[in-house]
Amino acid sequence: MSYLIPSGFVGRTTKSDVRLYCDNVTLDSSVFVIKTTAASSSSFSLISIMHLDLHSGELVTDLLMNEIKYHRQQLEQQQQQQQQQQDIKTTVWRCHNIPLTTEPKYKQAEANAEIDQIWQEVLELPSTMNVECRAINVHETASMTLLEAEPQLFKVNELITTPIDSSLLRAISLINEIVSLDSIINNNTEPTTSSTITESSSSTESSTTSSSTEEKTLKGSVIFNDNEWNQSVIEQLLKLDDKALPLVEVDPYLFQKYIDKLNLPLNDQTAVVNQLFDAINRYRASKGLDVMKQQKVGPNDSCLCKSGQKFKKCHGGGTGSTSKFFLLYPSTLTATTTSSSSSTNNKSNNNNNKKKKR
Repeated sequence: MSYLIPSGFVGRTTKSDVRLYCDNVTLDSSVFVIKTTAASSSSFSLISIMHLDLHSGELVTDLLMNEIKYHRQQLEQQQQQQQQQQDIKTTVWRCHNIPLTTEPKYKQAEANAEIDQIWQEVLELPSTMNVECRAINVHETASMTLLEAEPQLFKVNELITTPIDSSLLRAISLINEIVSLDSIINNNTEPTTSSTITESSSSTESSTTSSSTEEKTLKGSVIFNDNEWNQSVIEQLLKLDDKALPLVEVDPYLFQKYIDKLNLPLNDQTAVVNQLFDAINRYRASKGLDVMKQQKVGPNDSCLCKSGQKFKKCHGGGTGSTSKFFLLYPSTLTATTTSSSSSTNNKSNNNNNKKKKR
């Protein structure tokens, strides 16, 4: 069985019939394969694989080193349990696309600066750890089983993929990042920029800007072990921040209070808003909810919220496309309209009662 391990996560196996597979290896990414065995062929053996790229960022810079240490610890524990001491050998392969011409080499060096640094740390491991390092030139894919002496580069057509939908993961990551702006600003941490959000939304396995230990651990979690996906990690990755629920389920106009905190130029703000709306629609679709509607309204027309005000003085007072369209979730429109109408009727009845008293 062949399992496709998503970028930024670790796949591990001790089973000889499991192939760990990574694809889409580019100039700015590397697949690392770690195999640790004892001298006896019957002893415990372990393989790990991970795909790191320029989007992996600081959240996974120590992922490779930690995984090497994990391998050593596991085999040492096995030897203690079996009350036997054998030489432990760990081999680490860096599978990456090695360019032949000058321009790609320069671009790769620039994009791979952090990954090169990680690899250098592995190369400098003490000889007492008995770690052998090898580099392999690959074009697109890399995979390995315990029965193979080195990573294989052939394509596998029949793959078991992760339950994570990459587009949904990007959507949830972006929404959570937007609604976390309050805590980021209140804690005086580095402000979020439009480029930060754009990079986050474009990354295949996008990470949030928060640098908490929990998120670092989550991003570097083992998503596959032997022949099972790690459901707890997957559930956490697909969990929407509770603060975002009113925005994505009740009132789309709540986006404005978060976007205003970015203090972005109009063009950048419009781009971020469009990304956010796309993310909200992707999340709602995953829950079987109708997507956000944008109904065109003239600036001097009555606002569709039934406030009695002109659109430009009410919900049309925003910027960009939000000044031309009324945003709504169709499933909540009836309740909102009924509430607004009830409020309007109550005001009308109160005015009539006042006139009668006079």
